[in-house]
Amino acid sequence: MLSLFRLYFRLSSLVCSRLQGEKTEISIRQLLAHTSGIPSWSIRLIPEGTTEEMLGTTIHKISNIALDTNPGTEYQYATVNYDILAMIIEQVTGINYQDYVTGHILIPLGMTDSYFSTGQEKKLEQLTQGYRAFFGKSLAYNAPRYYGDIAAGYLVTNFKDLEHWITAQMEIGDLPDNLKNAIYQTHEVDIRAAGYESVNQLFLPQRHPR
Repeated sequence: MLSLFRLYFRLSSLVCSRLQGEKTEISIRQLLAHTSGIPSWSIRLIPEGTTEEMLGTTIHKISNIALDTNPGTEYQYATVNYDILAMIIEQVTGINYQDYVTGHILIPLGMTDSYFSTGQEKKLEQLTQGYRAFFGKSLAYNAPRYYGDIAAGYLVTNFKDLEHWITAQMEIGDLPDNLKNAIYQTHEVDIRAAGYESVNQLFLPQRHPR
């Protein structure tokens, strides 16, 4: 879980981000909170493809990106934040992202029908057809696959497994302590990563009895 990693892990081995020409550090918390400063348009740099090396290719393409803002000061959603996090997991654990999440999160939560896929889906007849709008009509659409963006999506699941996920977020039922603590951390506001400087306000999380 995240407890395996320092939440202020230096990313210099993965991303050499710059603000106004100067190198700057980004924390894991800032990636999680989308306050890394990485611009939203960086999604255009993710190459299409379904092979495992595409994640590394994605990180390489954004490795010298110019930041829009100082890390930790403003919120701006950028899907590649998740891809950088996936690469950190792979480098720290030596396990590919989807196998790590499956073994350490999905299976312990009882989400045994859930898995990650970018083109090798199981039981195709059980998958819902995707659609996109075209001049006011909804047309069947098979979207391109981006393994380099696997951490931002591509989780195949069902209602039964989603129920397990929701009950875990509500701290219902028996959970492994490491998962329980990790889930609790994600429910807390971290003022060091939440973009508080941009709005000049300070929000302190309210801890509830455990």
